Amino acid sequence: MEQTAQQMQVTIHAGKKDSAFMHCPQCGSSKRINTSSYRLINQAAGIELTCPTCGHKYKALINYRKFYRKRTNLKGVYTVATAEIDPPFDFDTTSVVTVGNISRTGIGFKMKNTINVEIGDVLKVRFILDDKMKSIVEKKAIVKRVDKNFIGAEFTRAIDYRDKELAFYLMWQ
Repeated sequence: MEQTAQQMQVTIHAGKKDSAFMHCPQCGSSKRINTSSYRLINQAAGIELTCPTCGHKYKALINYRKFYRKRTNLKGVYTVATAEIDPPFDFDTTSVVTVGNISRTGIGFKMKNTINVEIGDVLKVRFILDDKMKSIVEKKAIVKRVDKNFIGAEFTRAIDYRDKELAFYLMWQ
């Protein structure tokens, strides 16, 4: 039975110059494509591609991330903050999380307990890296995505020279 475009969906990672390789899930052939014309229409529905080799049609989402996103499984906590107030971490105000990914500009994590967090909320997140030093990282982030118990957030300040352990972790671990 042939799989339809609805059944097979792939993700294509676009580079800085709006080009990417499409890899056909049917025959495995690859072709470089220009992705600039897809930026505005790629939100939730994705695009339909046709393999130039075998003619197979499939849906694809194009990922336009600016920075590498590292998959992780790190334990941490967060508390709701504001831009002006930097609350301390204490037992009554924190929620346990598992950090699933980190990039230079953001973080994605799952909350153990579903708490009322909304897009635009400022969070203070603390987590422990799985490096040799078990480095503790603490960053503020603005919630950009809420999907049940998953939160996607953008750091209020991108990782830079002040975040030595985390910058090293993203580059080398």
